[in-house]
Amino acid sequence: MQAEPISVDGLVAYEEVIAHPAFGTAVRNGGVFELTQNNSLLRRQTTPKAEEMTIGEEHITIRRDGKEITRAIPARMSAFFTVLQAAVFNQGLSQLPPVPHRIRSTSQGWVTRISLQGNGGGSIVFSGCGDILQAIDLEMAGNQSRQIRFLAQ
Repeated sequence: MQAEPISVDGLVAYEEVIAHPAFGTAVRNGGVFELTQNNSLLRRQTTPKAEEMTIGEEHITIRRDGKEITRAIPARMSAFFTVLQAAVFNQGLSQLPPVPHRIRSTSQGWVTRISLQGNGGGSIVFSGCGDILQAIDLEMAGNQSRQIRFLAQ
């Protein structure tokens, strides 16, 4: 898959909706993605509250309210973060499972899905139009999902 989101000066703007039964209502946030010098993905959230999350190969580091926390990437999120980094900045594509050639046309463009075999299953859904990647959705068991929409800045 050769589609990429729109990047302006090395930044990719996004809006994200995270649904989890523990939240009650979906959590919405937005900001930009940026690739660091060591090829980690930096998620610089600006709304509703400022936060930075650096996504490395095995760990995530969250900086918020003057505090920093580093944790191992949960197994169930590993494939999603790998796909996110690969899709946003065309990095680490060799680590991805092959994308099936079942790209479905829609009235707004195209959609394709990668099924996740381990770590509780689920799937990652890509959607776009032409060579522009517009969204990546993670669908997990238990009514959990993460939807990232890429924005033109």
